This record gives sequence, structure tokens and C-alpha cells, in this order.
Amino acid sequence: MMISRAIPTKPARAAARSNRSQRCPHGRPHGRDGAFTLIEIVLAIGLLLVLCGLVVLNVGGMLAGHKLQEGAGQFETALRLARAESANTGRKIRLEFDPAGGACKITCEASPLDSPGVFSDYFGAQWARDLPNEMVTFTRCQLTGASAFDVLPAETLVSRLDQPVMAAITFYPDGSSDSAVIELRGRDAGDARTAVIQLDGVNGLIDTQILTDSQLQDFHQAGGTDG
Repeated sequence: MMISRAIPTKPARAAARSNRSQRCPHGRPHGRDGAFTLIEIVLAIGLLLVLCGLVVLNVGGMLAGHKLQEGAGQFETALRLARAESANTGRKIRLEFDPAGGACKITCEASPLDSPGVFSDYFGAQWARDLPNEMVTFTRCQLTGASAFDVLPAETLVSRLDQPVMAAITFYPDGSSDSAVIELRGRDAGDARTAVIQLDGVNGLIDTQILTDSQLQDFHQAGGTDG
């Protein structure tokens, strides 16, 4: 005796598959399908906040270092342009520093014949108004030697090392200048480094180093300045 078996229709098979998928999709209970617990959400948010904090710290450090390097680069340009300006105008150009505010400015001997040695603020060129005072603060400028225009005996040269640590740098019409060591720091408190710029007044060579506090101390002990 043969037992007949009813073959389910297509709508019935589709309904059965739908019920199975709702009961246990991918072997998990229906209540956990695509959902997160409160603990998982809190942990994810906490991890995201930590990562964001690390990114902010890294970006802040990069910006601080960039500000010091950019300010030192702009000051190097100002040194070169002051030398060229003195040669082009036939007047002494001076770079002066404010010990209180740590800023620098450009001055000029306006009347060498009528008022020799009298310097006044100079704004005759755009570069003289674009000094990096917003990015860096100048902490030291010490004359270290003679220029080609101002040849000094040895005893006078030694006395120059005792000059104030914020001495002015004079550029002469013959293309020379005072030799000096200038130190500047970024105005961002997050950067503890110091840019040390050494200017050779005879040939105009400029050497810049970015030093940590310990490296700066070694530089002073080696005779870089009377720090």
C-alpha cells in the first residue's frame, strides 16, 4: 500500500524558510540580531575618546614644532634682507630686541652725516614689517666677533663677550654685519626647544640649530654663548 505525501506549494515553502530565518539567523537568537549591549557601546565610545585625545596631542606637538621652525626660518630671511637693504640704501640697518617682550624690530641710521649713530624705526620695506614676533620670542642675542667693516683687536673682542644678552645687530653698507648668536623660542608653551642661530658677520653665513634644554646647556658650556 502506497502512502501519498503532499508536496508543499511554493508559498508554503517560502513561509517556512522565513520562519526559520527569524528564529535563528546565523545560529544566534533573534533578540541579538545586529544589536549591541550598553556595555559594548560605552567601551566603544571610551576607546574613541582615547584615540581622539592621542590625535590632538600629536597634532598639537607638530604645530608647536612647526611654529618654532617657521619663525626661525623667517628670522633667517630677515637677517639676509637686512644685509641687502643696508648695501642697497648705503645706510646702517640695525636689528634691535626688546628684553621685556622678546620681540625684535628693524631700525635705520636715517642721517649718517647729520645725525651719525642715531637710529629710528625703519618701515621702508615690507619684510621689515613681517618679523616673526607672533610665532617666537627672542631670549638672547650676543655679539661674538667683528664684522669685516669693524676690525677689532683681541682685547676688544673679548670684551664683546660681556655685552648684554640682548645686544643689537648692525648691518653695514659694505655688506658685512656684526657676528652674533641669537636664541629664540616658540611662543607655544608646549615646545620646550630653543632655536640657536649663529650669524657670521664677515661672510654672511647663517647656521641654525633646534636644541633641547640639555643640548642648549651643552652648547653654552662649549662656548657658544655666555649662558
